[in-house]
Amino acid sequence: MSRLDSRGDQQRRPVFKKKQGTQVLTRSKVRQIKAGRKKLRRQMRKQGLRSRRDFETTASSLGLYFDKIRLPPFLAWLFSRGGLAALLAAAAAALAVLFLYSLVTQLEGNFTINLSEDMLKAGFVLSESEDFAVTSSYLYSDYVEDALPVSISNLDLSVADIDGNASTENYFAYTFYCRNEGEVVASYTYQLNIISESQSLSGAAWVMLFDDDGLRIFAKANDDGTAAAIPALNDSSRGYRSLDFISMLTDSSQVQSFQGSSRALTYYRVVPYAFEDDQTVVSGAVQNLQPGEYRKYTVLLWLEGDDPDCTDELVGGHLGLQMNFALDTTGDNDGSSAGAGERGGVWESVSSFFSGLFNGLKFW
Repeated sequence: MSRLDSRGDQQRRPVFKKKQGTQVLTRSKVRQIKAGRKKLRRQMRKQGLRSRRDFETTASSLGLYFDKIRLPPFLAWLFSRGGLAALLAAAAAALAVLFLYSLVTQLEGNFTINLSEDMLKAGFVLSESEDFAVTSSYLYSDYVEDALPVSISNLDLSVADIDGNASTENYFAYTFYCRNEGEVVASYTYQLNIISESQSLSGAAWVMLFDDDGLRIFAKANDDGTAAAIPALNDSSRGYRSLDFISMLTDSSQVQSFQGSSRALTYYRVVPYAFEDDQTVVSGAVQNLQPGEYRKYTVLLWLEGDDPDCTDELVGGHLGLQMNFALDTTGDNDGSSAGAGERGGVWESVSSFFSGLFNGLKFW
């Protein structure tokens, strides 16, 4: 039996071997000592002796002891009170770093569209699909990173027919819907604002806004206040031979046709609306949205490769935009919406509809 136990010890030796002096104890011997220590502890407790020091002294005199395992200095420190405290502190610091990293990743790697609490109470909802199969108080999408400049003549405007995120490696495109599910008629205003920028990226960033009225094009004005037209307003030597989006324009004057210098060819010039100011791309209003009605929006943003301001100096830049919606309380609504105003401005100050829209949008 002892030989069988010995073989078992050889086959399944513990990592830390139990010893007495220089003798490595067999598994059966270890079990005997543990049983003896357990029996001794019960007997001493019956006698009212509960001191650990007295127990260890008595157990040692009876041969019921194991040599203390000596850990390497680092492990001994690690398992001490000071070591455990340091380990916990390091773990907490690592978790904090991971949390901050994930937070930064979320802020810079995506954008959200949010409805304010007042908008929710009024019954407005957002959706990425026209059937509103899934509604939410916010929408979430990835942004575009390392995008290269692209010409307006090469944009695929079918993105306006794709619900949700339709971005490519060269431009950002997102379509969403906002519906009035409340019980009263409401009018609202909106603004598309620049909230962060580096490398003066807005000088070459162009924006298309599709809504139920059609398509509008926006770009930052030239330094002299003139529209950033391509080709320039005083240049008739060149131009676009064709533009697929002409029929989509809300204002047909945003594309001008002219004869080339030789009079043999017809060219087209794109004349974007100027940004309203350094912080506002465009503002507008929707009047008398009936309960159950909705509006569709598509925002397309790109670096215009034909813009003279699109230079290598923009490498590494970013542009952050935010779209804010607010109730129009000027009294232009019908009687139903006037009642909403009498209830204390339920529709008032709906800000940050797009919280961080395009925030962290990076090119190149």
